[in-house]
Amino acid sequence: MRSRTANSHAACGCDASRRQVHPRQQSRQNARDCLHCGQPVPDSALEAYCCAGCRTAHQLLRAAELTRFYDLRGRNGTPAMEAQNAARYWVETEREKLASGHLALDVQGLHCSACVWLIEQLFDRMEQGQSVTVMPSIGRMELKCEPGFDLEKFVRDVESFGYRIGPAVGGVKRRSDSLLLRLGVCAALALNSMMFSVSVYLGLKDGPLYAIVGRLEYVLAVLAVGIGGTYFFRAAAASLRKRILHLDLPIALGIGLSFLLSSLAFFGGAERAPYLDTVTVFITLMLLGRYLQERVLERNRDRLLDGDHVASLLTNIVQAGHADLQPVTAVKPGDVLRVAPLDLVPVDAELLDASAQCSLEWCSGESDGRLIERGQSVPAGAFNTGRMTVHVRALQSFEDSDLSRLLQRAGQREHAGIFWERLAKVYVWLVLTTASLAFVAWMLLTGSASIAMQVTTAILVVTCPCAFGIATPLAYELVSAELRQRGLFVTSGSFLDRVRAVRRVVFDKTGTLTSGQLSLQHPEALADLAAKDRDILYTLASHSHHPKSRAVARVLRQTAACIGGVAVLEVAGRGVELQLDSSSGPSIYRFGAPSFVGTSRQNETAPQDTEQRGVATFGKDGQAILSVRFEEQLRPDAPAEIKALEQQGYEVHILSGDEEDKVAEMAARLGLDSARCRGRQSPDEKAAQIAAIDQEDTLMIGDGVNDSLALQAAHCSGTPAVDRPFMAARCDFYVTAPGIAPIAQSLRLARQLAQVVRANLIFAVAYNLIAVTIAATGQMQPWLAAVLMPASSLTSLVLTGTMLRRQISWKY
Repeated sequence: MRSRTANSHAACGCDASRRQVHPRQQSRQNARDCLHCGQPVPDSALEAYCCAGCRTAHQLLRAAELTRFYDLRGRNGTPAMEAQNAARYWVETEREKLASGHLALDVQGLHCSACVWLIEQLFDRMEQGQSVTVMPSIGRMELKCEPGFDLEKFVRDVESFGYRIGPAVGGVKRRSDSLLLRLGVCAALALNSMMFSVSVYLGLKDGPLYAIVGRLEYVLAVLAVGIGGTYFFRAAAASLRKRILHLDLPIALGIGLSFLLSSLAFFGGAERAPYLDTVTVFITLMLLGRYLQERVLERNRDRLLDGDHVASLLTNIVQAGHADLQPVTAVKPGDVLRVAPLDLVPVDAELLDASAQCSLEWCSGESDGRLIERGQSVPAGAFNTGRMTVHVRALQSFEDSDLSRLLQRAGQREHAGIFWERLAKVYVWLVLTTASLAFVAWMLLTGSASIAMQVTTAILVVTCPCAFGIATPLAYELVSAELRQRGLFVTSGSFLDRVRAVRRVVFDKTGTLTSGQLSLQHPEALADLAAKDRDILYTLASHSHHPKSRAVARVLRQTAACIGGVAVLEVAGRGVELQLDSSSGPSIYRFGAPSFVGTSRQNETAPQDTEQRGVATFGKDGQAILSVRFEEQLRPDAPAEIKALEQQGYEVHILSGDEEDKVAEMAARLGLDSARCRGRQSPDEKAAQIAAIDQEDTLMIGDGVNDSLALQAAHCSGTPAVDRPFMAARCDFYVTAPGIAPIAQSLRLARQLAQVVRANLIFAVAYNLIAVTIAATGQMQPWLAAVLMPASSLTSLVLTGTMLRRQISWKY
């Protein structure tokens, strides 16, 4: 029997091997590098990990003897997402497909060969598994399995390392796929064409071989124009239909006129037509630049599961006594929904059971849970955070719910006047005007349309926008790669241009500035408990999804163990209890609200503690043993990064749906002006606030569906919510790092990128002045054009690399 991945370590948090670092891994770590991803560890961290996800992933790799992952990955990786305790209903729906022996799944978080190797190793340890093919370039894997394959266990194993898995949605064809194919073919054609041209430039002037070379060059040019040139012809035609002057227009004209001139010469009897090698090289260089532009965004989008479809949200609708899993769009008024722990309530609904503990963080931004009693309304977007399945009756259809409105994706905002649009218009007008004037001038001087056409074609060819078509996309790719290394993934093509105008940064509070978790103010108090009491408290806390219980469990999992064979009862909104027998008789242990712990079994209806919502008590038989106080857990670098943003001249705001006092407390902890921090903001009020202050200079960061309207209203937007559907697909970027430092880094790198683009622009102007002068005077020979164009491309690439090398780390 094959060995299995030790998932029990993830549950109990065993850390016995944490300090035994793989030798090769240790050699590349410094004192404050995360043991898993190699990113800097915040000064406030007590462990050698940047986040809980990295700690869990590292411990699991050690326990499963899979540390070769670090050797394959290289020096640095990206922070691992913490495993989510979410319902995986899609697993049930995919079992039928698995019965055929083949199943495709989307994977979020793939980025290198080490990820592929790790998933393959986990699959090999499964029974009834035949083969797995992992494709990180498209974020997908394909399984071939025998009947009986435990899909749910395999998914759980993989997700414990920080990946996320979901059903394959849509096709895998991407725009860059066809570009890459065109680029590969045209590159091969260009290399062969240049090989033939070199023989001519080195002295081959006549004879049968010279004639054969001329014919072969023409065939290669025809293929290059047909395969690669048509891409720019169609793009230029599409921009003209929209009445837009795009860089594709002079590119298409240069390709078309140079090929036309060459064809006229070829069929006019010339043994070797001019510009044939230039055409193939020109097409190849332009395709390379366009591929870089497309791939940089697709690479970031491919890391996410496809969460852009409302139909991907599922719910259990009870019909004829059976619960059927259906898309939320099928919910109608009066439907009874079965809501399991951690499930979403998709519409406003009436609770049919006695009580339910719900989290409203996603829909309203409230950090505290809410206890809902029978007959009360459960708002759309709430999550069942209790341990019991509850039933609700829908009060509306999904189309009529606030959640449906918030999840609607608005059309992509047009940001008029951004740098690329202005540059394209100016460049295209200058090129076309210069070429037209040259044609008229040579017609007047010589009266020969052939000579005028040769000069015009030379101008269009040598004014190749290499600095914009190749070097600048490369600069964007390098900056995006640096941000990816830091945990920020750009998904909008214009973000790095637009973000330079940002002067105001607006944060949501819960889940954005905070980690979405509570922390103990004095965790050392738990160490003073007796060992038996620590085990009992850990057993109680680990059996509850309540944020306070989870905070206690995180602290105790290093020093305590769960007690087996006991039944833990959760009382919704009050706490958890268990009974232990001893020689002196049974004892009741409780953890929760102070009044709940202090209540005897004869009087269990004491009111809840509304005045002590930040406190929880652990006690025995009605007597308190320990009381602990909680606070929202800030992201580890939030105070330092907020201070740095303000020192750099940015206005920092907080817009939250949470209570005013909590927002004021957060502002005080971060040292922010309270006038810029507002609480109790509804989704519409958040969007109105953004609209009131945004002058195309506001960046909004949010993680909940209640932030979606504000994110769409802001000039730029981002989210740390990669574990929730819809959010990342509606923003300019998403963040996987545990802190907010990548956001400030994106602002800094965008400014540095602008310097590189300006340098490329200056070089392009200087080059074009020289090249156009030579071409306009009729001195541009085909061989000189063939040399100048790639030389200018190489120079602009060297300039870009040199400037960025001083600004970013070269770790990729």
